[in-house]
Amino acid sequence: MKTKVIIGVEPEGSEQPALRWGVSYAAASGAHLVAATAWQPDQAEVPPDVYDEMESKVRDHVERELAEAEAADGVEVPYDVVVRSGSVDDVLAAVAADVDAELIVVGHPKGSAARWTSSVLHLASHGDLPVVIAQGERPALADRPIVTAIDGARADVAVLAWAAQLAASAGSELRPAIAVPAGIESYPHPTGATTAEHQVANVEEEVASVARTDDRIPAGLSLTVLEGEPADQLGALARELDATMVVCGQGRGRRLDKIPAELIAAGGVDVAVVPAALPDAWHEAHGDRSLPGEHRHEDRWSSLLGWIEESLGWAVADRRAEAHGELRRLAAADPGTHRDLSRAEEEELLDEAEERVRRDHGDLAPGVDPDDAPRRTPPEAG
Repeated sequence: MKTKVIIGVEPEGSEQPALRWGVSYAAASGAHLVAATAWQPDQAEVPPDVYDEMESKVRDHVERELAEAEAADGVEVPYDVVVRSGSVDDVLAAVAADVDAELIVVGHPKGSAARWTSSVLHLASHGDLPVVIAQGERPALADRPIVTAIDGARADVAVLAWAAQLAASAGSELRPAIAVPAGIESYPHPTGATTAEHQVANVEEEVASVARTDDRIPAGLSLTVLEGEPADQLGALARELDATMVVCGQGRGRRLDKIPAELIAAGGVDVAVVPAALPDAWHEAHGDRSLPGEHRHEDRWSSLLGWIEESLGWAVADRRAEAHGELRRLAAADPGTHRDLSRAEEEELLDEAEERVRRDHGDLAPGVDPDDAPRRTPPEAG
């Protein structure tokens, strides 16, 4: 079964970077394109011929791009056209759900109407599918490096797997990179290292761990360490390498949660934003291989958070070793259900717990003795 890729098309636009990228991806992967456009009428009753006219415009755009691709590569790409009323993000998400799509591709919002811009950002930040924001300034999916932005956050495993699959389709080199934000280079961490050193070490371990369990990712993959504002540094690296795109994850965490929006706003390079769990359609299309840690149940995550918050209170940092030990015990007791957590995921879990403590118990004194912190039995695995 061919996987479906949703292409957001602006019917009045002369440039169609999303279509160009989508056609290139479909030619490389064998995907079926669904070109979709959203229209928000300014009146309640709309004559049927208006929809027919809009569908005709979208079809013309698609056929023009397909003709160019076929002439260049000799590849025929199957496609459908869908025109619906509603907001861009709602329509694209609904069409994707209807056809069980694996990916949504949209054009860069630069120069577009405000509703298109806000919809693109909303899809990238909150959607359930990977979203590619195509610039159209260079050929899509050429055999150039793919910069993969990782930082130890929950989406990293999915980001690495998605980028590796894309690199394999395009014949590209995978270049994982971590950008250490300004101001934390020398900040002390409870382990004795600086926060930056601790973060880099965790991500290096994570990359090696994922490579051992996912043959899409080359063993011995080196991590590029950047210093400075993450979006600026990742964009600069992409330009230096003449990269095909930058791939990053949703919900980057406290420091890096603005990377996708900042990369999109800066322009100049295609950006892919990947959610923490890849859709079933992606797994079915690319071998249905389970990704370690990707399908961690949210109730388990919440349960662990609750235990850490209640047990450690303000002393989360002082009792990291104990917390790590309990997390490993749970994973060993039932690895099939709990899924083993990487060290980076454990750190993210503990960081999130500490943030919750500060948010929910702001009246507690930061210097509370660890022995005085409230305690309860850790949740059972399962």
